[in-house]
Amino acid sequence: MLVLDTSTIIVLEELGALNILRTAAEASLISIVIPQAVERELQRARRRIDLPKTQATIEYKPQNLAHFYTKLLSLGEGERSTILTAYTLILQGKSNVVVVTDDLEARRVCERLGIRVVGTLGLIELLKKCKAITKEKALEMLQRISSTSLRITQKLLNEAHKKISTQ
Repeated sequence: MLVLDTSTIIVLEELGALNILRTAAEASLISIVIPQAVERELQRARRRIDLPKTQATIEYKPQNLAHFYTKLLSLGEGERSTILTAYTLILQGKSNVVVVTDDLEARRVCERLGIRVVGTLGLIELLKKCKAITKEKALEMLQRISSTSLRITQKLLNEAHKKISTQ
């Protein structure tokens, strides 16, 4: 179950890869959860994203969130909502919940909470692992990352390339 952040969706749109997520979800290879705050951010950015979403009933229980609430305040609305949604899904007993965000502080909060987290590069690797894309398509997407709004080091790109090439 992938809980997607705004920036990741935008990068995938820039890569022309939203159809890959759509196809993978329709084939039940993945489930997609997009928090309402992320949808609002996409609307404000005038992005119309048409992805099949898993309808998740999210009830935030303040007593479960108090111990990390101050960490969340430093994040944007979309990142905060993405983490809260994933955390609540985990509390509800959902397995294989993965937050997808490239925001470094959001990733750190996820790690502190024990929430599995990947960025766009990790998502590409995950899509290849679940056979939603071929190795060639994954490598082609990595090559085009520099033409998107994602700011990433060449070192990380090289590591992702090596990881995908050897799988």
